[in-house]
Amino acid sequence: MEVTGCHDLRVVILSIVIAVVSSYLFLHASLRAMQNERERIGWILAGTVTIGLGIWLMH
Repeated sequence: MEVTGCHDLRVVILSIVIAVVSSYLFLHASLRAMQNERERIGWILAGTVTIGLGIWLMH
């Protein structure tokens, strides 16, 4: 049995852009969490939400 498929190049490129942007924002939030002891939980939550939404949007 042969499985065939097709991909829309615009959707693939959009998925790659979303992956790069969400990864960058997650890393930025992680660095901010390490720098600021008082606001650490807030930055960790922001990073978690950012990477979670990025993964959800890609799929």
